[in-house]
Amino acid sequence: MVKPCYVYGAQAIAYGIVCALEKAGQPVAGYVVTSLKDNPAYIEGRQVIPVEKWQGGQIYIAVPEYLHREIIGILAEKGFSDYICVDAELEYSLMKSFYRAEGRLETFPFTWPSPCMTSPCTAGYNSPSAA
Repeated sequence: MVKPCYVYGAQAIAYGIVCALEKAGQPVAGYVVTSLKDNPAYIEGRQVIPVEKWQGGQIYIAVPEYLHREIIGILAEKGFSDYICVDAELEYSLMKSFYRAEGRLETFPFTWPSPCMTSPCTAGYNSPSAA
């Protein structure tokens, strides 16, 4: 049985990543946010948890990339280090798999230039083996 993960963020990127992870067989327990202000309490039955109440676990940081460093800092302050940054390359890969599995989009064969990862998460990037 695959252990559920969490997704940091509660807007469009996070929602898409949750859909893709679930389709790939990775259960998602809920969403984590810096603040509940301007965020919903639930998204399709999954609770949105403020980071100060979150108990930890593996988490995908699924927000615009310019916010990754800030969120890594917030997680580090709370002693959490099991994160995966959803940069453009990972988002593309997850969403491509999701849409193919849904039969909703034919995609062209395309690979990212791996040496050019520019995400601020690169140093703390964990390979998403479950995704």
